[in-house]
This record gives sequence, C-alpha cells and structure tokens, in this order.
Amino acid sequence: MTTSTAPAVGKMDAVLQMTRDHKAVGRPRKGEMRETLLQLAEEAALEKSFANISLDELAAAAGISKSGFLYHFKSKNDLGLALVQRCTERQMTMLDNMFLRADDLHNDPLHSYLIAIKLFSEMIENDASFNHGFLVNAYTFQDQYHIKGIREIGLGLLERNRGGIIARLKRIAKVYPPREDVDIIALAEMTLSIVEGGMIISALLDDRTYLPRQLDVYRNLIARSFSQP
Repeated sequence: MTTSTAPAVGKMDAVLQMTRDHKAVGRPRKGEMRETLLQLAEEAALEKSFANISLDELAAAAGISKSGFLYHFKSKNDLGLALVQRCTERQMTMLDNMFLRADDLHNDPLHSYLIAIKLFSEMIENDASFNHGFLVNAYTFQDQYHIKGIREIGLGLLERNRGGIIARLKRIAKVYPPREDVDIIALAEMTLSIVEGGMIISALLDDRTYLPRQLDVYRNLIARSFSQP
C-alpha cells in the first residue's frame, strides 16, 4: 500500500479523483450528506492518512461549500471522532455477526472458536470493507489520539475484544483442560497482537493473504493447546 501526498488545492486531487465514480445523488438531505462526507473522508484517510485530509477538498468533492461542510462537522477533530465511531461500529457489527454464525454452526466452545477464526480469516481475505475500516481507525488514532473521545473509543474497542476472547477461552478451558499451563489472558492478548499487527503488515505489503496465514497458525495453536476429552 502506498501513501500519496496531497497536491495543492485547485489541482486534480486524490479525493476528487476517487469521487468521480460516486453516483450523482442530487442534493442529499442532512443525514445523507453527512454519510457522504464520512465516506469521502474514509477513502481519503486510506489514500493519504487522516492528517493530510483537507476539509476544503472534501467539501469540493461533495459539491458543497466549506461552510456547508462545517454545518455537518464543526471541525476536523469532530470529523475524526465521527469517522472513528463509524468504522468502529461497523467492525463490531461484523465481528458480532461472525461469532454468532460460528456459534450457530457448532455449540462446542472449542470448535465454535476455531470456526470463528476461520470465518474471520476468510473475511479478512475477501471483504475489503473490514480491512479498510481497521486501517482508517489505525490512521485516525495515530493522528488524532489526543482528541477527547477518540482515545476512549480505541480503548473501549480493545477492552471489548479482549474481554470477549478471554471469556471464550475460559469456556474452552472448562471443557478442554489445557495440555500445559496456559495463561488465558496472555493468549487472548496475543490474539489481538496478531490481528492488529497483521493488518498493518498486510497493508504495508499489499498482501491480503498475510494475516490469514498467521491466523491459520494461531488456529492450529489453539487446537493443540487444549486437550480433547
């Protein structure tokens, strides 16, 4: 994945170039325009990081004035907070649906978790929207970490995922005692490290199969760590 530098305002810009493919929607209502601006901001953050986003360029791409943009978002910080909230909610919904699907497919805690890992691996490899949402969050967290609300969202998502994995591993351990002394909390935190780091490296290498390969190794590790009854 490459990161481009934004040209001067008035010249062909990466954001404007991307938005030429967007459908013409006339003059959207307030909610629709807000969503349009968030989508444009997400694409721009992927292209050149949140720090390099220009509000003037986003407004021009959406076909509104700068004051029109500020009607929807009071500042760039306000935009960053809304963007992180949007991507976080999308990620949580996709992950919740994935675990529900795994639980429907198998009611055994170990097998359900192994299925969930496989489903997640397939989602990472085949569904660009999850990858994009993660990267937008990562870039925005980096640039806007000091903004009130953004750090809290990041920590909340981290603790939510960490707690969910710990709970699942504890349920597994009750049915399948670990073959060796296993630190459940450290194992859950390792899961997050694999995913978070793997997503970034996948983007750097422009290789969507990188993280799925690591998840296959992790899945085998989980299967071997807990004894069969």
